[in-house]
Amino acid sequence: MRKHFIKIIISLLFIFICQSSIYAVKNSSNFTSSNLPIIIINTNGLAIPYNNPRIVADMDIKYNEQGENIEIKARASDFNRQKKIAETLSDIPAEQIWQEDMFFKISKGRLKLRIFDCRSGELIYYMRTDSSGPKVSKYEISVTNEPESLKNILKSSLGVRGVIKKQRTLYKIGFTRIHFDQVEDLGNFIELEFVMQDNTSKNEALQTVRNLMEKLEIQDKHLINKAYIDMIPDYK
Repeated sequence: MRKHFIKIIISLLFIFICQSSIYAVKNSSNFTSSNLPIIIINTNGLAIPYNNPRIVADMDIKYNEQGENIEIKARASDFNRQKKIAETLSDIPAEQIWQEDMFFKISKGRLKLRIFDCRSGELIYYMRTDSSGPKVSKYEISVTNEPESLKNILKSSLGVRGVIKKQRTLYKIGFTRIHFDQVEDLGNFIELEFVMQDNTSKNEALQTVRNLMEKLEIQDKHLINKAYIDMIPDYK
């Protein structure tokens, strides 16, 4: 009974989305960003019939967000070994993510457009101190489904500081995101990001990060006090 009810709810949601999309097209609306969560449906090339909008598809929800992390960045001492350790600790299977980060010239903090593909991206503004140990990073994220258009506007208005391309393997342990990054022209790195919660103190977050550093065999000598963009001489 419960499964049947869930299927009905999903079907109704899907119909609403399809009808909303058709209405938007008929009214020549073109949504490129939103303050609300953006629902992304991938039909994998299959057409959606108007009179019977029931089809197998993948659905994802992208949220705009702002928040605060406690984080570190380190050069990997043994990339594959450390990935295996993370795999045993992680709550879920690893996620593979290709990222192209375009940084723009601003006077305070860092602003980058993260492009996943031609129809998916995030504009990220963040501020953090350039210290090697665990540190606070405050950020704001706005999702977009037209990153190329947004990129052209930002390039014209602000100017480009540089571009970082990387393959990221993402693990999650509780509220901590573990990034294993293979960065073009720079090498292999590990990032830990504890996403602060309302009921979590900074001391608890710092202790969590330190504990994971120990488990992942990250020593203080491996820590880095820069963003990837700052590690490329031409982009300093």
